[in-house]
Order: sequence, then C-alpha cells, then structure tokens
Amino acid sequence: MTQILEEQKFDSKIIEREALQILEDFQAINIVKRDLPHSCSYADTIIIATGRSSRQMASIADAIKKELSKHLTYRIQIEGLEKAEWVLIDLGNIIIHLFKEEIRAFYQLEKLWDHD
Repeated sequence: MTQILEEQKFDSKIIEREALQILEDFQAINIVKRDLPHSCSYADTIIIATGRSSRQMASIADAIKKELSKHLTYRIQIEGLEKAEWVLIDLGNIIIHLFKEEIRAFYQLEKLWDHD
C-alpha cells in the first residue's frame, strides 16, 4: 500500500511540473502554487495563474488537457471555458485556476491559503 501511495505522489509531482511548464510556455502571468493542508479533501495542490485574454486561457486549458491526458487514466475536467474569465482545470490531486486579471483581483483566491 505504501508503494502505491508513493507512486501516486510521484505521479502527482510529474503532473504538477508539466502543468507549471505549460503555464510558463504559454506565458501565463503571476503563477502561484500552494500545497494544501492534509485536511483538505479535494486536492493536494492548487495552482493559480492569470491569462491575458480569453483566447490565451482557452489555449492553455487545451494544451494542459492534451498533454496531461497522456499521463492520466481519468478524464480531466475543465469548467468555465464558455466565458473564459475563470477557468478551472481539475487534474485530480491538482486544481488549476486560470483567471483574467480583474477577476483574480476581485476574488483574491490565493489569500485563502496564505498563512502570514
């Protein structure tokens, strides 16, 4: 059982690295990664980034889905592409939030996990 958990954790780190690389390659702005507390039941990590336009955000979501689907046995869920102001990408243990700048400033989602 421990080996399975270690493999899943290793896979999550690979997926996380690849997702972050795609965000950088597609020039997302202000990329922030937060490891969530163990008590969080829905994910281990969230990644928050800003896109410059709806088209860019849709392209990022499409690239993440295309590239990471090769490594995952489950379907990647994407919400919010219709308006592409706040796009949520569910990678299982990793949740990615892509925001337009004004939407990110309004919700200030990363402050939920600030411990300062």
